[in-house]
Amino acid sequence: MGVCQGLQAEHVDRVDDALLHLAHESPNVFTEELKFPMYVVPLQTFMHMTAVQPFEVLMQEEALVRYEPHMGDAIFVSHQWAGQNHPDPDFRQLRVLQGALENMMRSSMEIPGPALAFVILGERRCFHSSELMASALFIWYDYFCCPQLETKPSNEATSDLQNAVDSIPGYVYRAKFFFVLAPVVQHASDGTLIGKKAWKTRGWCRVERVAREFQDDPRIVYVDSPEIQTLMEPFESMLAPPGEGVFSVASDKERVLKLMRSMLQTHLCSLLQTADLYPYRFLLNRYRTHLEAFCVQVAAASTRANVLAPVEPSGSAAESASLVSLLVPFLRENGFRDVWRREFGWTPVCFAALRGDPSILEALLHLRADVNEEVTQSDEEHHIHAHNTLLHVCAQFGNNDGLKLLIDHKADINARGDKTGCTPLHRAGIGDNPEGVILLLRAGCDPYLREKLADQNVLYPAWIWGSQRAVQVMLEHIPGLDISCLLHFGILGGSNTGESVAKLIAAGADINEQFRFLPDRWDPVFALLAAFFRKFHGSKLSFIISNFYGSTPLAISLLTSSLEAASYLIEAGADVNIRNACGLLPIELAAATSAPSYMVQRLKEKAAHGKPTQNIAGVALETVCISF
Repeated sequence: MGVCQGLQAEHVDRVDDALLHLAHESPNVFTEELKFPMYVVPLQTFMHMTAVQPFEVLMQEEALVRYEPHMGDAIFVSHQWAGQNHPDPDFRQLRVLQGALENMMRSSMEIPGPALAFVILGERRCFHSSELMASALFIWYDYFCCPQLETKPSNEATSDLQNAVDSIPGYVYRAKFFFVLAPVVQHASDGTLIGKKAWKTRGWCRVERVAREFQDDPRIVYVDSPEIQTLMEPFESMLAPPGEGVFSVASDKERVLKLMRSMLQTHLCSLLQTADLYPYRFLLNRYRTHLEAFCVQVAAASTRANVLAPVEPSGSAAESASLVSLLVPFLRENGFRDVWRREFGWTPVCFAALRGDPSILEALLHLRADVNEEVTQSDEEHHIHAHNTLLHVCAQFGNNDGLKLLIDHKADINARGDKTGCTPLHRAGIGDNPEGVILLLRAGCDPYLREKLADQNVLYPAWIWGSQRAVQVMLEHIPGLDISCLLHFGILGGSNTGESVAKLIAAGADINEQFRFLPDRWDPVFALLAAFFRKFHGSKLSFIISNFYGSTPLAISLLTSSLEAASYLIEAGADVNIRNACGLLPIELAAATSAPSYMVQRLKEKAAHGKPTQNIAGVALETVCISF
């Protein structure tokens, strides 16, 4: 009792005064003066381009302007380079962007996220193409707008380029829109297909994504083709911290670490200044995860030094003092009044589970926090539902030391109280946490419990979210799991493409399986899918829904405009001559859903010749030309 009284009365105020002072005094990496000016290309100039020229050439041609917000709105374009020394050697990616902008500005449309995200998470924000027409538009694209090493003396170029790179958070802040340019194209150097999935793996692309997500408007538009655009779901980024991304230059990790620290500190301080406590606490307790992939020691989110002593079991007085010294920094940084009070549906021990520091979690359990404590308010953005337990949180967010501790304290390993009926094992799959999967299996959880939404096993939620590592471990350690129609659902989720499709086929999935379902089981899912397509596809609703039944994975990918998956399925040998229950072939579905011309052409070749000589990457490079 003395420990608890000490925590409430003597040590804890709302938020540590030192942190509040820090929030008002710290520099803002987004709004501070840019180290290198933000140059942009006016929209009309961009739309008439037919080749990619570097910054220096565009400056000489006076094609660039120095951007100021009063001039109009800027689009920040994030992309993966399609060549070793050139971002877009044949202008194929940027031709797609030209076509997409032309289509979006020609007619008003709503751009949604993936269909199954709508089903699982409910209605999310969408992007209205009419927003692009409110003001003059400008394009920020790294090769256009940052100095390039090849055309300047090395000493000067390094300085300017470094300053431009350091200014990326400021460029993202000043841009009203954020587009990811990720069409399916062939990499010029190694011949591999790149697209949305490849973009997600790049370290610098992940940094740009984080910078966007820390803005007031965090929406990110994927540009897959001139006809097809989607919104990125926020939860996707939780599975892909920048430190785990791919960097062509190893030393870039140090620069990225510096940027990440600055952005995290700035955003935390901004949330403190506005007293936005729930997102502040959420980010504060995910701070370690953002940085630990860089292999650095992260003591605390604040700049103060916190020495967290372990709990000493000997002697009540010593133990009480140790608990206080351990928990006071945690409570102060989070602005908790005591160790039990619930705010925003979360108690301190829930945030401790999110934080992943087992010493803090153990100290709270020592003070008799409930090992099966639940979150009581859903956070759909982060895929957290009311009645998720501490074990669900640790499993989903990869806090495996905390997971071990909770298991040792006899937490319910089969808890499934939330609306989806997901167990901690399901959540470990969703969070792509293979170690967590193994820990729960070793602890004796029931791996055959099914979630409630579609009455499916643990593979399905993991697969839908593209959690390849967790799926692989489940396939290896849980015998007898049904994988029927799993390809279909992965494509519907929008997170699985070539590599993951290949692995599932290798595990025994039928590449030509036709979609079947029991009406009483799937009616709720299809009702939600119908709501999604009615809102975002209008008159196409009846066509899309009616064509699900009997469709192969290839047909589903065409119906849902999952171009990267369709590309890989064709090259993996999918049969293009299987008709669905409505009697339609994949090529007819492609035409009806406005698939790009290269896709239609490839399907024609496959149907006519069986094994055409040219692969889909080569055909994709001949994307329809845009005229202005």
